[in-house]
Parts: sequence; C-alpha cells; structure tokens
Amino acid sequence: MNVTKKITIPIKGMHCADCALNIERSLQHLTGVVSADVSYVSGMATIVFDPSQVALETIKGGIRRPGYKIREVEKEIKLSFRERYSEHFLPAIVGLLLLLSWVFTWWKIGPDWLKLVFAFAGAVLGGYPILKNAVSTLISLNLNVNVLVSTAIIASLAIGEYKAAATVAFIMLLGELLEEYTVGKTRRAISELVELRPHTATVLRSGKEIEIETDLIEEGDTVIVKSGGRVPVDGIIISGDASLNQAPVTGESMPVEKKKGDTVYSGSISEVGTIHFKATKVGGQTTIARIIKLVEEAQENKAPIQRLTDRYAAWFIPIIIVVAVGVYYFTGDIRRAITILIVACPCALVLATPTAVIAGIGSAARRGIMIKGGAYLEAAGRVNTLILDKTGTLTKGHPQVVAVYSFSKYKKIEILRLAATAQKRSEHPLARAVMEKAKESGIDVPEPDDFHVYRGKGVSARLGKNNIIIGSRGLLLEKGIGVPRKIDALMKKRENAAETVLIVANNMWICGVISVSDVIREGAIQTVTTVRQTGIKRVIMLTGDNPRTAYSIASEIGIDEVKADLLPEDKVHEVKQYIREGYNVAMVGDGINDAPALAAANVGIAMGAVGSEVAIEAADIALMSDDLTKIPAAIKLSHRALNIIRQNLFFAVVFNAAMIYSAAQGRVTPVLGAILHQISSLVVILNSVRLVGFRRSGKPKNAQYQPIVSKSKKKGHGDCCGHAH
Repeated sequence: MNVTKKITIPIKGMHCADCALNIERSLQHLTGVVSADVSYVSGMATIVFDPSQVALETIKGGIRRPGYKIREVEKEIKLSFRERYSEHFLPAIVGLLLLLSWVFTWWKIGPDWLKLVFAFAGAVLGGYPILKNAVSTLISLNLNVNVLVSTAIIASLAIGEYKAAATVAFIMLLGELLEEYTVGKTRRAISELVELRPHTATVLRSGKEIEIETDLIEEGDTVIVKSGGRVPVDGIIISGDASLNQAPVTGESMPVEKKKGDTVYSGSISEVGTIHFKATKVGGQTTIARIIKLVEEAQENKAPIQRLTDRYAAWFIPIIIVVAVGVYYFTGDIRRAITILIVACPCALVLATPTAVIAGIGSAARRGIMIKGGAYLEAAGRVNTLILDKTGTLTKGHPQVVAVYSFSKYKKIEILRLAATAQKRSEHPLARAVMEKAKESGIDVPEPDDFHVYRGKGVSARLGKNNIIIGSRGLLLEKGIGVPRKIDALMKKRENAAETVLIVANNMWICGVISVSDVIREGAIQTVTTVRQTGIKRVIMLTGDNPRTAYSIASEIGIDEVKADLLPEDKVHEVKQYIREGYNVAMVGDGINDAPALAAANVGIAMGAVGSEVAIEAADIALMSDDLTKIPAAIKLSHRALNIIRQNLFFAVVFNAAMIYSAAQGRVTPVLGAILHQISSLVVILNSVRLVGFRRSGKPKNAQYQPIVSKSKKKGHGDCCGHAH
C-alpha cells in the first residue's frame, strides 16, 4: 500500500491568480502527484504526492518549469536593496521610456524615429518577462494570462502599434505590483499572528535570569514575564500574579487576572504584574503555534465555489483565443482581436474567492475564531439552523451556589461556613460549589472532626459540639428532622427553576438552605437574539439533562425548541435528521463530549478550544474562548464573506462579458483594455480587503420565546442536578 505525503512549498514569482492555476496544472501533470493547491494570496503550494512515484526535486522542478522560483524564507531576510526591490525597477524603467515617447510626441521634440525607439524599447523590456513566462507555460502544455498578453504585445508590435504594446506591458507590470500590494493586506491579517510570538524570552537557570531565543526554551524551564512583556510559551504560573491581555489568542476584550496555578498561553501580554511560570508546551506545541498552523492549513482548504471558478478559468483562456480569432476573421480588425486577448484575462474571476476567504479567515483569527478552511467559511455562511449543547456551552458546565436562605438565628455567611465544613472532605461537584462560594466569601473553613457520606443523599460532619447535616429532604427525614412547609415551598419553587436545593441542619435543627445551579453563561440571551437577527430560522437546544431543567434554561435564554434526555448517539441522530429535512445545520458544543455531533453537522463549532487539541481537531470552527457572542460573530463574518464572494464573482463575470463585447465592437482600445483589466482585479481585491476590518455591529434587543420541550424515549439518563449527592 502506497503512503502519500503532504508538503507545503513557498513560491516566488507569482504575479496574479492565474499564475497559481498555471503552477497547479504543471504539478498535476506529474505522475505521483495526488493533488496540488496553490494560493496566490498566501504564496504557498500544498502538494499531496506518493514518494514512491515522484521525488521532491521533481515536484520543485514542476514549479520552476513554468518560470517560478522556490522561495527561501530564511535567505529573504538577507536580501540586498537591489534584490528586494528589483521588481519595482522594471515597471519604473518601462514607464519612463513610455513617458518619454509620449512627451516627445506631444511637444514635438526630436526626430520621429526617436519616439518610436522609446516606445519599442519599453515594449521589449516590459514584454520580455511576460513573454518568458508565456513560453515556459506553453512548454508545460498549459495556457495562462501571460500567453494572451504576450500574443497581444507581439501582434501590436507587428502592426506598428509600438506605444500600444509598451502601454500594455507597462500596465500589466504596474498592475502586478498593485495587486501584490493590495493582496499583501490580506496576507498581513495572517502574518500578524506570527508576530505575536516574541523572538526572545527571560528564563531562570542556575538561579540566574538569562535571555535566550524563544525556540531554545525547554519544557520545565522557569520563564519570567514582566509588565509589558509577551508570554513566549504555554505554562502554569508558579509564583506572582498579573493582568494578562489574552485578546491575541482568545479574542477576549478584557484582561484576565492570573495567579499561581493558572494556565498562561503564548501570545498573551502582561499589562500589569510579573509572573514566573513553568513551561509546559514549547515550540510547535504552544497555543499560538497551533493557531498559526491551523490558519495556514485553512488556506489549503479551498471553498467549493473557488474550485468551481478554478475549473472555469482553466477552460476560459482557450475559449477566448478562439473568440479573438473569430472576431479577427469576421471583422478583419487585428486591434479588436488584440483588445479581446487583453480584457478577457480571468484574473478578477480567479481572485474573487481566495482573497475573500483569506481575508475572512485572518479577520476571524484575530478575534479568537479559528475557521479551518474556505469550505467551512462558505458552509457557515449558508447555515439556517443552529443547535446548541446545554452543559458547558449555554451553561458554565459546573454547579455554583446561586443563593443562601436563612431560617434560623444564623446569618447567611454562618450557614455557608457550616455547609463548607461538612463538605470539606467531599469530592462531589455540589460540594466543590459550596467550597468555592466559601472561598469567594473569605471564609476560613475548619477541618471537621468526623465525616460521613450518604451516597445520593448528602453528608454529615462533626465539629466540636456541632453535628452538621447537609443534603436532601430524604436524608433529613431519615435523621428524624422534619421539613417545615415554608422551607418545602421554597425548595419546590427553586427546583422548578432547575436548581438543586441543599438543606443545612445543625444539632437536629434546620438552619437554612443553599440553592445550587449550573449557571447560564453571560451573554447567552444576547447571543440567541443576535443569532436570529443573522437569519437563522431555528435555534435548538440538545441536552442529556431532564426536561424540567432543560425547559427552565431554554425559557430563560429564549430558545424555542428543546430536545432533552438525549444520549450522545441521540444527539448525532437529531443533527442528521435536521440535515435530511433540508436544513443547513451548525452544531455548537464543547468539542470533546459532543465530538460525534460536531462531526455530523454541516458546520461543527467548538466552544472554549484554547489549550484543547481535541476541541480544535473535532470542530470545523473553534472558538478559542468561552464567549458565546463569538457564535453570531462567526456566522455574521461567514455571511459577509459569502456575500463578498458573490459580489466579486458577479462583478468579474459581468465586467469580463461587457469588456469582451465592447472590444469586439471596437469601442475599447488595447491601451484602455489593459487599464480596465487591471482595475477589475483591484476592485475585487479591495472589496475582499473590507473583511479584514470587519466588526460586529448592532445591539440586540431581548426577546421572550416559549420553549417546546421534546422528551427522548431514552430512560435512566436522569436529572444531573436533581440529587444532592
């Protein structure tokens, strides 16, 4: 069995989107190459090949054959001024020669032959690199835009239109520079991620602070980051505290307070404070390195609409040559045929999708939204049904104390202290919720003298003369403690609101109750409302929780349809059922427990994926933080990207058709055709660049919805909050 290999090669010398298609076709002719995707926007070629059938050098030869070069990234840093700006010199020289030709004509300076010499020299100098590339392309048995332009330049020279030939060459060279500049804007949206990682870092070795290159940091090193410094690798704080700006990684707008034991991620900035942390992930394993890799791989994954336009463009050039010959045959006007060759180049069409995709992916990455490719950006733009997991997505995924009620002389803080004392040795999630609340309240919790667990009911503990019991009604009744109607009424009310109520008793008397719940995430209501405003028809919650809890949370958030009591396989079935019914489904989950459902959806969105390799692998879109508002932001961005792609394609097709028709009618000259051709490419690029600065806008209004609860037939997958222990 042959094993394929995937490599990524940076390419130098691509001047337009058609160059990328030319390289793709050259590589696809090689035996052993399974697939070749070349991105003009990123300047990278991704090739999947069989090493047993084709060597790496042969593949590189397939890139060089049409006239392109392998880009040596390391060597580019040491380029001389001449080498770095050589591509600017030729358009400048050609432009100067063309200008002299026109000036001598307008001002009637010098002999007529001198004007022609300037124009002829400009045409030859400017046309040489274009012709050279065209010849290389033809040798590779391919066609590209340079073949059309070279034909137009040679034909113009043959009929004595030296100025037209020079102008066409100059406009093409100048247009390539402008394209490179504007496309660079979309590239910078990606390259900014690389700059998030500092080149050097301060580490503690042999008791001394030393500065080393970030790449030399080893797992287990103690790294020091001071105020204003950037975290170089992932790690766990061992001393100090700081306010870290994690926006470059997670897109969070507010700094996060970090202290001993907390995890820090590479790329974060310490705004205030100094921390010492132990490096846990270095090199390519750090969060920022994985984000960069994810975004780079996303560029390889072409959107279906892009593959369609690529195939169209491959057939377009031969058709245009036939059209140009036909126009010359019927009109006898060689200028019309030349103009058709110039204006019909499909550069704008080929650029329409990739520029928007790269700009969209880069814009999303800066907001902590990792979109894994153009296919998923396009798919997210078509979503009309959003399915949300409850636990860990709409809720925080762990219980928290939401209220303390006193039914005795004890104050609320004293009731919490008694409860925490009894729960101190317990490992139950509800016990941890009580302990966390006690810690937040500044309570010093003593160690109990004795401790006992009543499985599924609660616990009891003894502290000096205090015999504390905390748990359910059933436990208190077993201990001979009755629950008054007043307390029972409060408990039922809180339980109907999907809360778990723990009764606290001391020395056979009820002191109070503590209400615990899996708290709804901040922004949940706003998120659901905003999602509806993006055009999502259905918003559905799937949960393994009981219908009562599901109903309560859905009612509060504003979700109009709920499926409860679901096992993981039931969630997958529900997702597939909606897809069969014709809906484009996005599934949002935590990326681990919901991995099967995420994979089954048209678009899988993982929440809080920062630091989680599993979450990133499971989803098509990974939200690096737990900020729910990133869900509508991702959908809005995808809608915007899809709209811009449609605008680009419409403009490119209509513009090309109009120019071909005008050229055939003799209404467009070769010079004007060259100018308009470059303008069409720039219009498409600049339209796509708008995505780089895309921002969310609009403030949603809260709305109320009456949920429809659908209970699964599965039994025994009960209430996750319905029992005290």
